[in-house]
Amino acid sequence: MSDHNSGFPKNIGLALGSGSARGWAHIGVIRALADAGIEVKCIAGTSIGSLVGAAFALNDMEQELRFFETNEYEGVHQV
Repeated sequence: MSDHNSGFPKNIGLALGSGSARGWAHIGVIRALADAGIEVKCIAGTSIGSLVGAAFALNDMEQELRFFETNEYEGVHQV
């Protein structure tokens, strides 16, 4: 479904790739999309992209990604 005012879709699917630096960029893109009111309907990824995608799918990205910044395991979901 597209926004009739802008011509851009209001929801999208994302494919997230591998590479540590790219993984951090994925997080910024997901946040920017949310800020723009664009809903991610489906998500897929490989390597770091799969971890970011899983954290997003759990709807608790901040808690799940805290591990990458602090290496603290408490509260991180187990797969």
